[in-house]
Amino acid sequence: MHFLFKYTLLTILLLSFTSCGDGGRNNQGVSLTHLGWFSPPDATAVDCESMPSLSRAAVPLGSAFETGGFNPAGSGAFIKFKNNFSTVGVTFNRVEYRFDVIGSDIAVPNTSVPYGFFLAPGSTGTDETFIPDSTLPDGITTEPSTICTSKPLVPDSIMEFLVFNLNSLTLPATVAVETRGVAVTTAGDEVKTNWQIFNVTLTPPILIN
Repeated sequence: MHFLFKYTLLTILLLSFTSCGDGGRNNQGVSLTHLGWFSPPDATAVDCESMPSLSRAAVPLGSAFETGGFNPAGSGAFIKFKNNFSTVGVTFNRVEYRFDVIGSDIAVPNTSVPYGFFLAPGSTGTDETFIPDSTLPDGITTEPSTICTSKPLVPDSIMEFLVFNLNSLTLPATVAVETRGVAVTTAGDEVKTNWQIFNVTLTPPILIN
């Protein structure tokens, strides 16, 4: 009986630490939302509202030159975030990536890329009980609460890793890519968005004459 009590108490404590560890900073995108990736259908599309959402894309594994040399740069698209806090602004500092090459044993490392944008408070009245109010500078509410900017679907460092491990890939290869944003609020708290997932089909490098 005494052992059972100790085991139950330990379980409760572990669950408490687990739930508190990130709960105050990441409420699954309710307060700070990753709205997904978007791709311009043509050159006239200037904002994400006029772009279709992107769930998959084909990306050549860099560019090869007939004269020798290789450029690992891949394709990009537009990533969109929205601040739902009604009284708290946020400044993004990075976008985090994680990868899974479908049907392959290759372990692609997680990575992140810098992302330095400020989002003013939104107007949805999101519950902010887990984060304190902050005093916002004058005029800050005139800034946008939604941002949509171009970012690589697969960062160059990961493209280089995939090229280096090309013998472990069979092209075309499908890579499940997950992304989320990480920001700091004007109250000084770190907040993480929900994860968004899309599939990238890696195709052979483009040959450039």
